[in-house]
Amino acid sequence: MENEKTVTCPVCGTPNQLDGEGTNDTCLVCGWEDDWYQREHPDEPWANGERTLNSARKAWKNGETLYEQFPNPKGKS
Repeated sequence: MENEKTVTCPVCGTPNQLDGEGTNDTCLVCGWEDDWYQREHPDEPWANGERTLNSARKAWKNGETLYEQFPNPKGKS
């Protein structure tokens, strides 16, 4: 897309080519849907079901996979 920019995923920290921060694009590494509401309210669930941004960050850092189709490369066996 013409309007794509490099945006860092708020969960896994991976740079992605997205339309911008909080534009509901999905991270290609962890699968997080980056929505504006959770960036402003990281302890409230919104576009990502019951998971909050802060709980997703903690889970990813601890090696958990957030979405089956996006396995955490640091996952625990």
